Amino acid sequence: IKQIPVPDLPKLASAQLDWAQRAFEQLKDRSLLPACQAHADETRKAIDQAALEILGLFETHTAVATPQQTTQDESVLRSIDNLRVEFSREPQIHGNNRQALQVLQGCRP
Repeated sequence: IKQIPVPDLPKLASAQLDWAQRAFEQLKDRSLLPACQAHADETRKAIDQAALEILGLFETHTAVATPQQTTQDESVLRSIDNLRVEFSREPQIHGNNRQALQVLQGCRP
């Protein structure tokens, strides 16, 4: 676990902290689906996107995106979507819930 890279949150710039505060205010009252439905949860997707933006890995708030930035952003979002699907497929998460497994059958990793 010590080898897993994590962001150094105390070193975030004030603009990033402001963005985090705005994202929190927008998302704090939204409901979450059960964890086994994380792949289909729009609130979780919004939280993930906000975290990516705060860390500077995705930029929806820029006025003009270059084609390279757009391609990179799409790649990042696909990767996060894939992680969300894989998380939902974990037996500890879905608990062999038949309905959750049926929904997951149509999802690509």
